[in-house]
Amino acid sequence: MPRPTGAGGWLLPGVDDVAEPDPDLVAALHVAANEARAVHGVQATVWDEGLARAARQHAAELAARNVLDHLGLEPDRRTVADRLARVGSPYATHAENLAAVPPGLDTARATVDGWLESPGHRANLLAHDFDRAGYGTALGADGTVFVTQVLAHAAWIPLDWSTTLFEVDTVRLTLELAVAEPTTVLVDIDGAQAQPTFDAGTRSWATDVAPDGPWEVVIGIPGTTPGRFTIDDAGSVSRDGGWFPDDGRGRPREVVRVRSVSLEHRVRDVVRLRLALPTPAAQLVVGAYQLPGANRGDGLIEAEFELTDGAELIVGLAEPGDDGTLAVRHRWLLQRDGASIHWAARP
Repeated sequence: MPRPTGAGGWLLPGVDDVAEPDPDLVAALHVAANEARAVHGVQATVWDEGLARAARQHAAELAARNVLDHLGLEPDRRTVADRLARVGSPYATHAENLAAVPPGLDTARATVDGWLESPGHRANLLAHDFDRAGYGTALGADGTVFVTQVLAHAAWIPLDWSTTLFEVDTVRLTLELAVAEPTTVLVDIDGAQAQPTFDAGTRSWATDVAPDGPWEVVIGIPGTTPGRFTIDDAGSVSRDGGWFPDDGRGRPREVVRVRSVSLEHRVRDVVRLRLALPTPAAQLVVGAYQLPGANRGDGLIEAEFELTDGAELIVGLAEPGDDGTLAVRHRWLLQRDGASIHWAARP
């Protein structure tokens, strides 16, 4: 049975949550900032909860320290990029504005007016590139209101996402090979291929296979044509681990020969990832490899991969170029903690 590992959207498990003390104030800040952008001919930003979470965390720290500082004290929250990564919010570009407003003032108006009068803050506030914003506030000991605004652009924000952890029955198939000379070998098991390189001697090679069996095995060695292989051994593995060579395929085991096989039945944890994107052409990259079949069309991406407890894995979204290359636009670090999968965005 599947075990759910996260809620939809970018409210992620495992990240310390800081409650916003004044929801009406952050709403007023968002309105006032968008009004200023409209006056200067800049499109409005939309509220982004991931950005707001990062802003709330930093505002709370500033109030506790009674300072204005873009650098935090905790290593994993030191910069705004660190704070965005911590809450799992993907972005392409970002900026942060801070303010400390004395008690008794209209905080939203005083904050935005102050930013407009400061060249650096004004440039951030009125930047055309930013289309998302989040705000956080916190009250200092003397009544000063500390305000954090995080602005960002993230063209590939998922419309929906989920990760689910499954227990899957698998079979580990190990081939013991007699290799006569150093060579690169094509190993084909029921159509799934790999190309390991072996030195001469007795060598082992293992892979996970579907649990239903039997399994057809083909061993190839480089042929006379570059990039092509010639069958050197073939046969089938029965469900109980028996090896049945097929002497009628290829030449008679001149370089690589299957000496024996073994099967290990085991249970492994598989993460099922689902992303719905506004970009139909996006491709999924897991680790260092593209998963071409992950895009189901219209921006729906689904994939399954193993992630053991305590392990982490880089997952990225890439955009195909006209020259056939892929440009990675966003990356996430997936970290597994028991039954939970935590996301940390990386630019």
